[in-house]
Amino acid sequence: MRLAVAALALAFLLGRPSDGVAAPFGTETYQPHKESAIAGTPFTRYFTTDRFRREITFYLSDSPDSVGPLPLIVFIQGSGGNSNFAQREGKILTQNGQGTLYGVCRGRARTLMVEKPGVRYLDPAGKPGEPPGTPEFCKEHTLERWTEAVEAAIRAARRIPGVRADRLLVMGHSEGGIVACRVARELGSVVTHVGCLSGGGPTQLYDLIALVRRGQLMGHSSDDPDVRVRTFLSLWDDILADSMSAEKLFLGHPYRRWFTFLRSSPIQELRPVDARIYVAQGLEDLSVDPESADVLYAELKALGKDVTYDRVPGASHAYTMKDRPNENGWQKLLGRVVEWYLHDDRTTGGSR
Repeated sequence: MRLAVAALALAFLLGRPSDGVAAPFGTETYQPHKESAIAGTPFTRYFTTDRFRREITFYLSDSPDSVGPLPLIVFIQGSGGNSNFAQREGKILTQNGQGTLYGVCRGRARTLMVEKPGVRYLDPAGKPGEPPGTPEFCKEHTLERWTEAVEAAIRAARRIPGVRADRLLVMGHSEGGIVACRVARELGSVVTHVGCLSGGGPTQLYDLIALVRRGQLMGHSSDDPDVRVRTFLSLWDDILADSMSAEKLFLGHPYRRWFTFLRSSPIQELRPVDARIYVAQGLEDLSVDPESADVLYAELKALGKDVTYDRVPGASHAYTMKDRPNENGWQKLLGRVVEWYLHDDRTTGGSR
């Protein structure tokens, strides 16, 4: 059964935009409903209902019965409206780095991935110059509503046999970084470890301005960095003037996506969080200013947070290595994060 999307509204709650009306909690909210295994993969599909009464699809990796309950790792993908699975040459393949993560922690942890609301199983990414996904996805994809979907999947997955409830790693890459930080803040002590991989530090508006100034973004518009920045900021003013539009696009994403995500930041989300934190940043990243991660690390250290900082020389946004193209930098990074999580035998903490 497909549940109707709650009516959208323009309102503000606790100083941040509330872009949807939450329905009263019902008995089905956050309950896991198993559907079927995904053929040819180690994942099983489940559904649950979130506080917006949307049906949320998530996938949980299987594990041998002999190993007993395993800790959970939630990986939140970056931007875009494509499914976590794709079909090629008759085979079902995982996407968004999920398969690599499963291979790194197979038999030691269970991995959870969530489909973004409005994205259906096997949906492709939008083509260049077109919306990033379906009209429903473009309406649904705001920071608040995407975070709630992830939280609903986590709450449901923790009720499934074979999942340990005493520790939880939530990590996200790129756009998923700020989502992981928001989840850690909102779920409190449930999240014991959080990872922000190529996710920036201050608001993403800082990164965009830095990239424009360097000519890595909008470099064709002018040879003068200051002129480029003024041009870019005029486009940002256009977004502010119609901030909740799901039809108008900027850099391939709807205005409402930019408005809701850029009003917060990993720094802001992690301030009240007591979970252990892993920050990773490739130093050849052309999508995020590497200095953003420096700022995030400095802010967290100043607050006395338990933070590990993994600066990766020669690594791109996706951790491909500039001088070592055959090296699987993404796999190595995930391996370091997983070892940090699984080998942490200190007393688990929480937030607030």
